Amino acid sequence: NGKGVAPDFGSQYRPIIFTCNERQKAIARASLAGCPSSTKNAADLDPTTFALM
Repeated sequence: NGKGVAPDFGSQYRPIIFTCNERQKAIARASLAGCPSSTKNAADLDPTTFALM
């Protein structure tokens, strides 16, 4: 899943992160996966991180 490694498509998530609220941005930084904007993105997050949302 590339957890802990900035994905090549990280720039694609940057605008999404800016539109998230502060808590989501903190979660996004911790997960390095951006904020989930779809089921696919949410599934990419760590299950424990997803539960915090």
